[in-house]
Amino acid sequence: MIAYNMFIDLSLFHEAYQAITLANEIQTLYPHVFNKSMDMIDNKILIDKIEQLRREIGIEEYVCLVDKHIINRNQDIKGEDFFTQLNEEGIEKHALQVLEALYLPPDRIENIKIDVKSLKYFYENRFCDSLVLLQNLEHTMHKETCYKNKPRWFIECQQCGQKTEESEDVDFLLNSIDMEKCIKK
Repeated sequence: MIAYNMFIDLSLFHEAYQAITLANEIQTLYPHVFNKSMDMIDNKILIDKIEQLRREIGIEEYVCLVDKHIINRNQDIKGEDFFTQLNEEGIEKHALQVLEALYLPPDRIENIKIDVKSLKYFYENRFCDSLVLLQNLEHTMHKETCYKNKPRWFIECQQCGQKTEESEDVDFLLNSIDMEKCIKK
C-alpha cells in the first residue's frame, strides 16, 4: 500500500494501479504457497481500491491472475496435495503462472521451478506431518530480488520445536532433523 499511496500522491495513477494489483496478487498467492496468511490488508479492501481506480482511469476490468490461473483451476486440491500432484509439465506451468502473476523477468523462472520442486520433494519425503518447510522470504520484499537467487529454506517441527539451519537443499534439511527427538515428544 505504501507504493500505491506514493503513486497516488504523485498523480501517477497507472503506476498506482500496477502497485495495488501486484500487492493483491502476492497477498492472494501467499497463503496457497505457504499455508499461512500474510496478515496484511484485507483483500476486499484491495479489490475495492483496484475497482475504484480502474473506473477512474478507464482500464478494463481487473482479473486476479492467481485466482484465474492457480486457485480456481486447483480448487479441489488442498495444501501439500497441490505440490505432490504436480508433474514436470505442471511445475513448468505453475512456475510460469507465478512469474506472470508477480511480473518478474523471464530469467527468474528457474528459481521459481526450484521453489516448487523443493516443496514437492519436502511433502513427498517428510517423515512427520509436524514438520513444516519455511522459506526465507527476504527476497520477495523487492521485485529486483524476488527469485533472483535460489530460495533458502529451513524446517521446523511444530511438535518438538526443532529448527534446522537455513539451506537451499531440502534433502539436507530433512536429514538434519533428529527423528528420534521428534518422535519422543
